[in-house]
Amino acid sequence: PYGAYPPTWISVPRFVGSLAFTIWAIWALMKTRANVRAQYQIPEEKCKGCEDLCCSVWCSCCSVAQILRHTGEYETYHSKCLSSTGLEDGAPACV
Repeated sequence: PYGAYPPTWISVPRFVGSLAFTIWAIWALMKTRANVRAQYQIPEEKCKGCEDLCCSVWCSCCSVAQILRHTGEYETYHSKCLSSTGLEDGAPACV
């Protein structure tokens, strides 16, 4: 109904919302990664001082996988959706 491009009153809020969500997602992953590193005493190796931000921006899927490897033993215990730890009942909370 709008032709090739939607009107500005649709495009601008969509862009602003997408940008805000992207910034929030990067910030949340960066803070989570920093907390996991602090809890497990994992030092920064590259990009001293901004490694969490760089990894969250440039390789978010790798950051999530790294967090999962450090917080659960998925080879031994099966994962479970909507549980408090993400693992099946009886699995240790932290490995």
